[in-house]
Amino acid sequence: MTVFNDLYADTKQQRGHTYLDTVAGISFYEHGTYGDECSMLFKHNGTFYYSGFYDMPSFYEAEDMKTTMKQYA
Repeated sequence: MTVFNDLYADTKQQRGHTYLDTVAGISFYEHGTYGDECSMLFKHNGTFYYSGFYDMPSFYEAEDMKTTMKQYA
């Protein structure tokens, strides 16, 4: 289950995040300041957003994210 409902940008910090992995074409990052104390970030249209995931999502969860992101394209 994901808490990803709306895009919530990490507006305070847009750099310094650590790349973790790519699932279903979505690249996930660890927050540069808070590390694993906050959910992983992903990049969409050049902006980092909170994913709602604390562990790497499955392929199907990432596909659901992509479907949701199309609403904001």
